[in-house]
Amino acid sequence: MGRSLPILGVPGVLGEHKRTLIITDFTQSLGAELLTNPDFSAWTDDNPDGWTVLYESGGNPEATERDPDQTHADAKTVGGALNLYNTTGANVPRVQQTVLTVGHWYEVDQFVTAWAVGYLQVFISPWYRQYNEARHARDIMRSDTTAAVILISGLLGDATIDSISAKRITLNAQQTMPADAIIDFTYALPVSPVAGDTINVFYRISGASLEAAYTCWRAYIRRNDANTNWDFRLDSVSAGTATNRINATYVGDVIGIRVQCAGSLHDFWTTVNGTDWTKRGAQINVSHNDTQTGVNTVYSSQATPTKLTVTPL
Repeated sequence: MGRSLPILGVPGVLGEHKRTLIITDFTQSLGAELLTNPDFSAWTDDNPDGWTVLYESGGNPEATERDPDQTHADAKTVGGALNLYNTTGANVPRVQQTVLTVGHWYEVDQFVTAWAVGYLQVFISPWYRQYNEARHARDIMRSDTTAAVILISGLLGDATIDSISAKRITLNAQQTMPADAIIDFTYALPVSPVAGDTINVFYRISGASLEAAYTCWRAYIRRNDANTNWDFRLDSVSAGTATNRINATYVGDVIGIRVQCAGSLHDFWTTVNGTDWTKRGAQINVSHNDTQTGVNTVYSSQATPTKLTVTPL
Protein backbone atom coordinates (compact mmCIF):
# COMPACT_ATOMS: atom_id res chain seq x y z
CA MET A 1 0.00 0.00 0.00
CA GLY A 2 1.58 3.28 -1.01
CA ARG A 3 4.29 3.59 -3.64
CA SER A 4 4.09 1.49 -6.82
CA LEU A 5 1.56 -0.95 -5.43
CA PRO A 6 1.11 -4.16 -7.41
CA ILE A 7 -2.65 -3.69 -7.76
CA LEU A 8 -3.96 -6.53 -9.89
CA GLY A 9 -7.45 -5.11 -9.92
CA VAL A 10 -9.40 -2.30 -8.34
CA PRO A 11 -12.82 -2.42 -6.73
CA GLY A 12 -15.57 -1.22 -9.00
CA VAL A 13 -16.98 -2.14 -12.37
CA LEU A 14 -14.86 -2.70 -15.47
CA GLY A 15 -16.75 -4.15 -18.37
CA GLU A 16 -19.58 -5.08 -16.00
CA HIS A 17 -17.18 -7.28 -13.98
CA LYS A 18 -16.15 -6.48 -10.42
CA ARG A 19 -12.42 -6.73 -9.86
CA THR A 20 -10.36 -7.88 -6.89
CA LEU A 21 -7.77 -5.70 -5.15
CA ILE A 22 -4.55 -7.54 -4.26
CA ILE A 23 -1.67 -5.80 -2.45
CA THR A 24 1.65 -7.39 -1.60
CA ASP A 25 3.88 -4.32 -1.25
CA PHE A 26 3.42 -2.50 2.07
CA THR A 27 5.08 0.79 2.96
CA GLN A 28 4.15 1.37 6.59
CA SER A 29 7.21 2.65 8.45
CA LEU A 30 8.27 3.67 11.94
CA GLY A 31 9.78 7.11 12.42
CA ALA A 32 12.50 8.48 14.67
CA GLU A 33 12.26 8.64 18.44
CA LEU A 34 10.15 11.65 19.49
CA LEU A 35 10.88 11.69 23.20
CA THR A 36 13.91 13.36 24.72
CA ASN A 37 15.80 11.16 27.18
CA PRO A 38 13.47 8.18 26.61
CA ASP A 39 15.70 5.83 28.61
CA PHE A 40 15.99 8.17 31.63
CA SER A 41 19.77 8.10 31.39
CA ALA A 42 20.19 11.89 31.94
CA TRP A 43 19.18 13.66 35.16
CA THR A 44 19.50 17.16 36.67
CA ASP A 45 18.71 17.79 40.34
CA ASP A 46 17.02 14.39 40.52
CA ASN A 47 14.62 15.19 37.69
CA PRO A 48 14.86 13.46 34.29
CA ASP A 49 16.19 15.76 31.56
CA GLY A 50 13.66 16.64 28.87
CA TRP A 51 10.65 15.77 31.02
CA THR A 52 8.35 18.20 32.82
CA VAL A 53 7.74 17.00 36.38
CA LEU A 54 4.33 17.85 37.89
CA TYR A 55 2.82 17.55 41.39
CA GLU A 56 6.12 16.78 43.10
CA SER A 57 6.42 18.00 46.70
CA GLY A 58 9.67 17.24 48.47
CA GLY A 59 10.03 13.51 48.88
CA ASN A 60 6.32 12.66 48.68
CA PRO A 61 4.88 12.79 46.05
CA GLU A 62 8.12 12.41 44.13
CA ALA A 63 9.60 11.58 40.74
CA THR A 64 13.14 10.39 41.32
CA GLU A 65 15.96 8.31 39.86
CA ARG A 66 16.38 4.65 40.76
CA ASP A 67 18.01 1.54 39.33
CA PRO A 68 15.71 -0.31 36.94
CA ASP A 69 14.95 -3.04 39.50
CA GLN A 70 14.44 -0.68 42.44
CA THR A 71 11.40 0.95 44.01
CA HIS A 72 11.26 4.07 46.17
CA ALA A 73 12.70 2.59 49.39
CA ASP A 74 15.90 1.46 47.68
CA ALA A 75 19.12 3.47 47.52
CA LYS A 76 20.15 4.32 43.95
CA THR A 77 23.40 2.78 42.72
CA VAL A 78 23.57 2.80 38.90
CA GLY A 79 20.36 4.77 38.28
CA GLY A 80 18.92 5.19 34.80
CA ALA A 81 15.25 4.59 35.60
CA LEU A 82 12.30 6.72 36.77
CA ASN A 83 10.46 5.96 40.00
CA LEU A 84 7.11 7.61 40.74
CA TYR A 85 6.02 7.55 44.36
CA ASN A 86 3.03 8.86 46.32
CA THR A 87 1.38 8.06 49.65
CA THR A 88 -0.10 11.50 50.39
CA GLY A 89 -3.63 11.01 49.16
CA ALA A 90 -3.23 14.25 47.19
CA ASN A 91 -2.11 15.06 43.63
CA VAL A 92 -0.44 12.18 41.86
CA PRO A 93 3.10 12.73 40.50
CA ARG A 94 3.67 12.65 36.77
CA VAL A 95 6.19 13.47 34.05
CA GLN A 96 5.33 14.52 30.52
CA GLN A 97 6.57 15.78 27.17
CA THR A 98 4.57 17.65 24.55
CA VAL A 99 5.90 16.11 21.35
CA LEU A 100 2.91 14.47 19.64
CA THR A 101 0.53 15.56 16.87
CA VAL A 102 -3.23 15.12 17.07
CA GLY A 103 -4.43 12.52 14.58
CA HIS A 104 -1.10 10.79 14.08
CA TRP A 105 -0.59 7.11 14.86
CA TYR A 106 2.18 6.02 17.19
CA GLU A 107 3.89 2.90 18.45
CA VAL A 108 4.65 3.22 22.17
CA ASP A 109 7.18 0.77 23.64
CA GLN A 110 7.46 0.66 27.45
CA PHE A 111 9.53 -1.21 30.04
CA VAL A 112 8.14 -1.07 33.58
CA THR A 113 10.82 -2.91 35.53
CA ALA A 114 9.83 -2.64 39.20
CA TRP A 115 6.52 -2.28 41.02
CA ALA A 116 5.56 -2.18 44.70
CA VAL A 117 2.00 -0.83 45.01
CA GLY A 118 -0.72 1.07 43.16
CA TYR A 119 -0.88 1.68 39.41
CA LEU A 120 1.48 3.28 36.95
CA GLN A 121 -0.09 4.61 33.74
CA VAL A 122 1.40 5.52 30.40
CA PHE A 123 -1.20 7.94 29.03
CA ILE A 124 -1.61 9.38 25.53
CA SER A 125 -5.23 10.45 25.24
CA PRO A 126 -7.53 8.67 24.60
CA TRP A 127 -5.27 5.62 24.99
CA TYR A 128 -3.58 4.47 28.17
CA ARG A 129 -1.85 1.38 29.54
CA GLN A 130 -2.03 0.64 33.25
CA TYR A 131 0.57 -1.41 35.12
CA ASN A 132 0.28 -3.21 38.45
CA GLU A 133 3.35 -5.35 37.82
CA ALA A 134 6.65 -5.18 35.96
CA ARG A 135 6.07 -5.73 32.24
CA HIS A 136 7.30 -4.94 28.73
CA ALA A 137 4.52 -3.73 26.43
CA ARG A 138 4.30 -2.32 22.91
CA ASP A 139 1.09 -0.61 21.79
CA ILE A 140 -0.34 1.10 18.70
CA MET A 141 -2.60 4.11 19.14
CA ARG A 142 -3.94 7.28 17.49
CA SER A 143 -3.43 10.42 19.58
CA ASP A 144 -5.97 13.15 20.21
CA THR A 145 -3.49 15.08 22.35
CA THR A 146 0.04 16.49 22.08
CA ALA A 147 1.34 15.20 25.44
CA ALA A 148 2.86 11.87 26.41
CA VAL A 149 2.35 11.42 30.17
CA ILE A 150 3.61 8.90 32.72
CA LEU A 151 1.85 9.05 36.07
CA ILE A 152 0.93 7.19 39.20
CA SER A 153 -2.82 6.58 39.05
CA GLY A 154 -4.63 6.66 42.37
CA LEU A 155 -3.55 7.98 45.72
CA LEU A 156 -1.03 5.29 46.62
CA GLY A 157 1.71 4.23 44.24
CA ASP A 158 5.33 3.14 43.86
CA ALA A 159 6.61 1.91 40.50
CA THR A 160 9.67 2.27 38.24
CA ILE A 161 9.86 2.60 34.45
CA ASP A 162 13.22 1.99 32.75
CA SER A 163 12.39 3.37 29.30
CA ILE A 164 9.61 4.49 26.99
CA SER A 165 9.70 5.05 23.24
CA ALA A 166 7.16 6.96 21.13
CA LYS A 167 7.57 6.83 17.35
CA ARG A 168 5.19 7.95 14.64
CA ILE A 169 3.79 5.32 12.30
CA THR A 170 3.67 6.45 8.67
CA LEU A 171 0.63 4.55 7.44
CA ASN A 172 0.17 2.63 4.24
CA ALA A 173 -1.80 4.61 1.68
CA GLN A 174 -5.51 4.10 2.24
CA GLN A 175 -7.20 2.00 -0.45
CA THR A 176 -10.77 1.90 -1.75
CA MET A 177 -13.04 -1.07 -1.22
CA PRO A 178 -16.62 -1.77 -2.20
CA ALA A 179 -18.92 -1.33 0.77
CA ASP A 180 -19.76 -5.06 0.60
CA ALA A 181 -16.67 -7.26 0.36
CA ILE A 182 -14.50 -10.05 1.72
CA ILE A 183 -11.18 -8.80 3.09
CA ASP A 184 -8.26 -11.16 3.77
CA PHE A 185 -5.08 -9.91 5.46
CA THR A 186 -2.13 -12.25 6.02
CA TYR A 187 1.15 -11.58 7.80
CA ALA A 188 4.07 -13.10 9.70
CA LEU A 189 3.75 -12.65 13.46
CA PRO A 190 6.51 -11.01 15.54
CA VAL A 191 9.23 -13.53 16.33
CA SER A 192 9.29 -12.41 19.97
CA PRO A 193 5.90 -10.81 20.67
CA VAL A 194 5.25 -8.68 23.73
CA ALA A 195 2.07 -7.58 25.45
CA GLY A 196 0.07 -5.18 23.31
CA ASP A 197 1.49 -6.15 19.91
CA THR A 198 -1.41 -5.61 17.51
CA ILE A 199 -2.29 -6.33 13.87
CA ASN A 200 -5.27 -4.33 12.58
CA VAL A 201 -7.59 -4.36 9.60
CA PHE A 202 -9.55 -1.11 9.36
CA TYR A 203 -12.44 -1.19 6.89
CA ARG A 204 -15.35 0.99 5.86
CA ILE A 205 -13.22 3.97 6.90
CA SER A 206 -14.81 7.41 6.66
CA GLY A 207 -12.78 10.17 5.04
CA ALA A 208 -9.46 10.27 3.27
CA SER A 209 -7.39 8.52 5.95
CA LEU A 210 -7.24 7.17 9.49
CA GLU A 211 -5.38 10.35 10.42
CA ALA A 212 -8.01 12.68 8.99
CA ALA A 213 -10.85 10.84 10.74
CA TYR A 214 -11.21 7.78 12.95
CA THR A 215 -14.66 6.43 12.17
CA CYS A 216 -14.69 2.90 10.78
CA TRP A 217 -14.72 -0.79 11.68
CA ARG A 218 -11.61 -2.36 13.23
CA ALA A 219 -10.85 -6.10 13.26
CA TYR A 220 -7.60 -7.06 14.98
CA ILE A 221 -5.54 -9.53 16.93
CA ARG A 222 -3.69 -8.33 20.02
CA ARG A 223 -1.11 -9.98 22.26
CA ASN A 224 -2.67 -10.32 25.70
CA ASP A 225 -1.28 -8.52 28.76
CA ALA A 226 0.20 -11.73 30.15
CA ASN A 227 2.08 -12.17 26.84
CA THR A 228 0.89 -15.77 26.60
CA ASN A 229 -1.47 -15.76 23.62
CA TRP A 230 -3.32 -13.69 21.02
CA ASP A 231 -6.89 -12.39 21.31
CA PHE A 232 -9.22 -11.39 18.46
CA ARG A 233 -11.41 -8.30 18.72
CA LEU A 234 -13.87 -6.43 16.58
CA ASP A 235 -14.77 -2.81 17.32
CA SER A 236 -17.03 -0.31 15.63
CA VAL A 237 -15.35 3.08 15.97
CA SER A 238 -17.10 6.46 15.89
CA ALA A 239 -14.91 9.58 16.11
CA GLY A 240 -12.29 7.59 17.99
CA THR A 241 -14.70 5.97 20.45
CA ALA A 242 -14.66 2.20 20.09
CA THR A 243 -17.53 -0.15 20.90
CA ASN A 244 -16.44 -3.77 21.20
CA ARG A 245 -18.56 -6.24 19.23
CA ILE A 246 -16.51 -9.47 19.41
CA ASN A 247 -13.89 -10.47 21.96
CA ALA A 248 -12.46 -13.94 21.38
CA THR A 249 -9.57 -14.81 23.69
CA TYR A 250 -6.72 -17.29 23.17
CA VAL A 251 -7.06 -17.68 19.40
CA GLY A 252 -3.50 -19.00 18.95
CA ASP A 253 -0.77 -17.87 16.57
CA VAL A 254 -3.09 -16.73 13.80
CA ILE A 255 -1.43 -15.52 10.59
CA GLY A 256 -4.53 -14.17 8.85
CA ILE A 257 -7.74 -12.24 9.46
CA ARG A 258 -10.82 -12.52 7.21
CA VAL A 259 -13.66 -10.00 7.23
CA GLN A 260 -16.95 -10.31 5.35
CA CYS A 261 -19.26 -7.29 5.39
CA ALA A 262 -22.59 -7.02 3.61
CA GLY A 263 -24.91 -4.20 4.56
CA SER A 264 -25.18 -4.25 8.35
CA LEU A 265 -23.94 -7.86 8.59
CA HIS A 266 -20.34 -8.64 9.58
CA ASP A 267 -18.57 -12.03 9.89
CA PHE A 268 -14.99 -12.81 10.90
CA TRP A 269 -12.50 -15.66 10.71
CA THR A 270 -8.85 -16.26 11.58
CA THR A 271 -6.34 -18.80 10.26
CA VAL A 272 -3.24 -20.37 11.77
CA ASN A 273 -2.01 -21.89 8.49
CA GLY A 274 -3.43 -19.76 5.67
CA THR A 275 -5.75 -22.53 4.52
CA ASP A 276 -8.19 -23.43 7.30
CA TRP A 277 -10.33 -20.62 8.70
CA THR A 278 -11.99 -20.52 12.11
CA LYS A 279 -15.05 -18.31 12.60
CA ARG A 280 -14.79 -15.89 15.52
CA GLY A 281 -17.97 -14.96 17.36
CA ALA A 282 -21.50 -14.81 16.00
CA GLN A 283 -22.51 -12.73 13.02
CA ILE A 284 -22.75 -9.04 13.92
CA ASN A 285 -25.81 -7.11 12.75
CA VAL A 286 -25.03 -3.46 13.43
CA SER A 287 -25.64 -0.55 11.09
CA HIS A 288 -22.51 1.63 11.23
CA ASN A 289 -20.67 3.18 8.27
CA ASP A 290 -22.52 0.78 5.97
CA THR A 291 -21.63 2.64 2.75
CA GLN A 292 -18.08 3.83 3.49
CA THR A 293 -15.28 2.51 1.31
CA GLY A 294 -11.87 3.11 2.93
CA VAL A 295 -9.66 0.14 3.88
CA ASN A 296 -6.20 -0.02 5.47
CA THR A 297 -3.97 -2.07 7.76
CA VAL A 298 -1.84 -0.97 10.73
CA TYR A 299 0.44 -3.41 12.53
CA SER A 300 3.24 -3.79 15.04
CA SER A 301 6.68 -2.90 13.70
CA GLN A 302 7.74 -6.46 14.57
CA ALA A 303 5.12 -8.03 12.26
CA THR A 304 5.58 -8.53 8.51
CA PRO A 305 2.52 -8.13 6.25
CA THR A 306 2.30 -10.45 3.25
CA LYS A 307 -0.97 -9.86 1.40
CA LEU A 308 -4.18 -7.81 1.52
CA THR A 309 -6.97 -9.07 -0.71
CA VAL A 310 -10.33 -7.31 -1.13
CA THR A 311 -12.94 -9.26 -3.09
CA PRO A 312 -16.26 -7.56 -3.93
CA LEU A 313 -19.43 -9.42 -2.98
